[in-house]
Amino acid sequence: MPQGFWCGALFWPVGVFQGYHLLQFNDNNGQFGENPPYNFGDTDLYRNIVLNQEPNFFNRSKNQLTIHDNSAAIDKADPDASLSVPIDILGMDRTQNSDLGAYEFTDNN
Repeated sequence: MPQGFWCGALFWPVGVFQGYHLLQFNDNNGQFGENPPYNFGDTDLYRNIVLNQEPNFFNRSKNQLTIHDNSAAIDKADPDASLSVPIDILGMDRTQNSDLGAYEFTDNN
């Protein structure tokens, strides 16, 4: 069986968060504090994550996931990965200071 942990109905293999990610996780009831897969300071499991910062999506409830100018995702993408995907899904260039996610921020967002 592969190493990893369950998050809801999804299985996350160990090392899945070793790229650049914007991750939100709140342990409101304190039930995960002693659970190693949720130790976000463990660099064997998590590297280059932006934890519990606001992505500031345009309208999350309507699946409009472009980002605003105060998004924590701006300029946080892996520069090497950005070169392998040089444009976002709307055709915007993402080769310079690229953002996390499918959409590159522009003043038109």
